[in-house]
Order: sequence, then structure tokens, then C-alpha cells
Amino acid sequence: MPTREIPRHEWSAFLDSFTAVHRGWLVDVELLDPVLGDEVSAQSVPLIAATAGGPNEVELLLGEPHGATLTRVMKSVQGVWLQQSEEGADQSLAIDLGGGSKVLLRFPAPVLPELVDGVLAE
Repeated sequence: MPTREIPRHEWSAFLDSFTAVHRGWLVDVELLDPVLGDEVSAQSVPLIAATAGGPNEVELLLGEPHGATLTRVMKSVQGVWLQQSEEGADQSLAIDLGGGSKVLLRFPAPVLPELVDGVLAE
């Protein structure tokens, strides 16, 4: 599975594009921490947005656009990686928090965006 690091200077544009493609897609969010262990913080929740909130900050906004939402703000982010399937479908977004901790945003059923074009309501 190809994985690529997103250069820091591209975070804002990349996350805006990622959001535009995947808004409304169901995601799972998991915290991987070597000290506290792994914890699922969201499961099968629609993605509203992934944004760069500052030079070292990434924000995830999940939920229904006009309903309950979950916001996760990550500060002091060390890196952002995109993992794709061999076919090129986005599988997960890994956000490195440093110290071995990561937040993973995963698609339970990764598919190519063109295969769901027009299926999801805005």
C-alpha cells in the first residue's frame, strides 16, 4: 500500500482538497499512543472537514453538518501521511503527534472517488 508524506508547506492545500473529495464519507478515528494504548474516538461518522488550523495544527470536524459534531484539534503535529490502496483509493490519513502517538482517520470501505460521484448528498 503506497504511503506518502505530505510536506508541511502543502498541509493546508492538501487538507482542503482531501475535504472536498471526501466530505460526507464515513470515517473511523483512532488514537494510537504507546503509553495510553489505542483508543477509537469515532466510528462510521461522516467527515465534515480536515483543515490546517495553524503552522503545526490539524483539525478534524466530524458529524452531521446540521447536527451533533465532534471536533479534534491536534497541536504540535509532526507530520501528515496519506495511505492509498494499490488502485489509488485513499485508505487512511495518519497525523503524527510526536512521541510515537498518531491519530488515524480511516475509511472503513476505501473506494476511488469517481466510483461514488453523485452518490453522497452535499
